[in-house]
Amino acid sequence: MCSSDLMAILGITSMIREIPISFHVLNTDIYWVIGVSLLLLPYMLVGRKINRFAGSVLLGSYMIYIADQLI
Repeated sequence: MCSSDLMAILGITSMIREIPISFHVLNTDIYWVIGVSLLLLPYMLVGRKINRFAGSVLLGSYMIYIADQLI
């Protein structure tokens, strides 16, 4: 499924009926999404491949995120 399909489905659904979002998502998850997006931004703009160090940083941040979700 393409991400634009998913966004269209969620957009149309939210116009018909409100989609509830938990307080935890608004307070913590959005900052994780913004942070990882900012980490990936230089690679997307320049078009470089993600090297081993950057991959390790991303993997480490994912592990921290999962640990945060479990606590």
